[in-house]
Amino acid sequence: VNNLAFLILFGLKGLGIYAVLYVIKNRTVDLDFFEFSLAYSKFLILVPLLNFGMSSYILRLKFSKSRQQAVLSASYGISISAILASLLAASYAVETGLVVAWASLRSLFQNVEAFLISRQRELSLRLLYIYSIGCLFGVSLAIWSEKLNSVPSILLCLLAIESILIVIVPVLAWRKTSLINLQSKVFKKNLRLFTGPIVVISIIMAVYLNGDKMIISYLGYGNVAANYSFLFFCYFAIHRFVTTPLVMRWSSPYYNSRTTAMPIKIWLSGLGVIVFMCVILTISLEKMDPDVFSISLSAAFSLLVIALYFINLQMLKFKKENAIDVFAKIAIPCTLASLFAFGLSLFFFGIEYVDYAIVLGAAFFTLAVSIKEPVFGRGGHLIQLVLVLTYLVGR
Repeated sequence: VNNLAFLILFGLKGLGIYAVLYVIKNRTVDLDFFEFSLAYSKFLILVPLLNFGMSSYILRLKFSKSRQQAVLSASYGISISAILASLLAASYAVETGLVVAWASLRSLFQNVEAFLISRQRELSLRLLYIYSIGCLFGVSLAIWSEKLNSVPSILLCLLAIESILIVIVPVLAWRKTSLINLQSKVFKKNLRLFTGPIVVISIIMAVYLNGDKMIISYLGYGNVAANYSFLFFCYFAIHRFVTTPLVMRWSSPYYNSRTTAMPIKIWLSGLGVIVFMCVILTISLEKMDPDVFSISLSAAFSLLVIALYFINLQMLKFKKENAIDVFAKIAIPCTLASLFAFGLSLFFFGIEYVDYAIVLGAAFFTLAVSIKEPVFGRGGHLIQLVLVLTYLVGR
């Protein structure tokens, strides 16, 4: 797939949901931004759970179209089952049902995306992205013009956008013998060895990055939760659109190298780009939206983005050594400890001090997964230590 065209369309597709978030936050009528951000956080947690690592497995099977079709068929069945279950849930809680259905179709979208990328079907992939981009910006316009004025109506539109996959998948995956491949020993072995750990890690990271909004909601800090969520998603965009493409770009050369250490010039240049983007975003937010801006939270989220950069680099080493399950075993207690510290800080000291929990939790997570052999060397630890200490002193 053409790298430049892919990155541009992939970025625009991601910006589409941020356009929706921005319009909800800044529209004049009374629409609860935190209510939508909480629903979106649940969505981000549910997507990897309902995907079962199928998209990663499809990419791994790029030389076997029949097996890819088998996995795509299986994911289609799982998504349809989840959608039917969401209809039952919607009778008790409308928003919950809509979120589950949306997450089910998004997981199916990821599988279709992986299939088209691996089969190098560039035109189909571009059309899918253009369709998604146009629909998301259309939803943003509808919210801005006040045609959509409630969270359930917005979720219903987002669900309707991706319902086209119900028609697309059978066309791509139809094959008389495709389901037979699901019974093979090779399929089951690979699913256990490769897909399982990826699913666990995806869920862990989703919970780690979105569990804080649920804790805030549970403890009743709705008065400041909207600003907190808005700032988080602004900085998370740097991780999504800068960190992830950089790590993906470096992954192939790293996997093919003879050493497990990454050259300092490479990871340091990436760190410089991320720091620069965090600074630009902080200055922009302070000038453009001073009512929402918080220097302590902005600094904390910047350090979280930097920590995620180091964590993603370290994950490359675990993947190279086929030890991704080890990463998962380390990440689980780190996530639980970070969220527990966050909740404890919020309960005893209030939301004005949760930035300490964010910074220290992110630093602890990075250290835990890279304490033995950091792919970025001890220099990465030293840089993060200096940044954290500078933050604590300045705070």
